Amino acid sequence: MSKTKIEWAEETINPQRGCTKAGAGCTHCCALGTTYRQQFNKSLPDDVREASATCTEKANGVIRWTGRIVPVESHLEKLGPLRNARKPRRIFVGSLADLFHENADLDYVNRIFGRMASAPQHRFIVATKRPSRALQYCREYGLMPPCPSGEHWPDNVIPLVSIWDQDSADRLIPLLLQIPAKVRGVSVEPMLGPVNFRWTDYAYRASGETYREYLERNKGMNHLEALKYIDWVICGGESGPGARPMHPDWARSLRDQCVGAGVPFAFTGWGEWGPLTGPHGTHTGDVCLSPDGFVDVAEPDYVCFANESDGAHLRRVGKRLAGRLLDGQTWDQYPEAPHAMA
Repeated sequence: MSKTKIEWAEETINPQRGCTKAGAGCTHCCALGTTYRQQFNKSLPDDVREASATCTEKANGVIRWTGRIVPVESHLEKLGPLRNARKPRRIFVGSLADLFHENADLDYVNRIFGRMASAPQHRFIVATKRPSRALQYCREYGLMPPCPSGEHWPDNVIPLVSIWDQDSADRLIPLLLQIPAKVRGVSVEPMLGPVNFRWTDYAYRASGETYREYLERNKGMNHLEALKYIDWVICGGESGPGARPMHPDWARSLRDQCVGAGVPFAFTGWGEWGPLTGPHGTHTGDVCLSPDGFVDVAEPDYVCFANESDGAHLRRVGKRLAGRLLDGQTWDQYPEAPHAMA
C-alpha cells in the first residue's frame, strides 16, 4: 500500500497492472509513464517490475501500453491484512490499471473483490472507463439482483466511472447506474468540456422502463431529484506534459448541479492551467478558452485574443500554484449514506 497525493483517496494499491487508452481523457495518461518507469526501480518486488515491463513498451521514443493486463500477486496479498486494520481508510484500488479492462482476467478480479469485501471497515474505490465490463463481471459472477449466487457487490466498494466530456458522460453514466453498488460515483478528470448531468434521462435508460412508466413511478421526478442515483462527483483539470486547460465555468456548472441536488462534490484542482482574474497582462503561451472549448493562444507577435469577449484567460503555472480553490473555496466532500436504484 502507498500513501497518495490523489485528493480523494488516502492510499493506493495496485494488484493489477496494465490498460489501453479509451478516449480523449487518456491522451496524457499519467499512469502510463509511472508504470513504465517502475520496471527500472530495483527497490520494487520482482513481480511488480516484471508486470510493468510486460504491460508497457517504448517504441520510437514513445511509451505506450501493450494491451496485456498482468496480475500482481504481491499487491493482492497486501489487501488481506486490511481486515485487521481498525482505522477506516479510503483506498484507491487500481490507480495503474483499469480492473475492468477487456483483457483482464475476471477470475482474478473476483479474487480482488473478495479481499475488499473481507475488510468492510474500509472504503475501496475502483475507477473505470469500462462500466460495460463491470456489468459483465456482475452477471457472470451472480452479483446482479436477485443475486442467485448469494453474493453481491460489496457495500464498501465504490465504482467510479471516469468521464471527460458530455459524450463520454452520455455513454458511460447509464451503464454505471446499472452496477448494483450501494454507492456510485463519477470522476470528471481531466475535464475537457462542459458536462450537463442529464439525470432523469440517465436513470430512465438504466431502469429498463418506458419513459412513461418511469415518470409515473417517480411522479414526474425532476432532474435534481433524479441525481440521487449518483452519490459522488469528482472534478479536476489535467496535469503533466501536454496538459489541456479547463474552463472555470465548466467546473462551476458541475458544482452547482451537485449543490442543487445535495450530492457530495470534490474539486481536485485546476491542473497545470490556472485562471487569471483582475489586471494581469498577457504573456506568450497564455490561452483564452471559450465555453465551447475553442482555444486561442498568445504568441510573441499576437497578444489580443479573438475570443476575449466570452473566453477565460488561463496561464500555465503548474498544479501547485494553480491550486484547488473554486471561487475561493475548497471542495472535499465525500459520500456518506448510500443510495440504491428503486
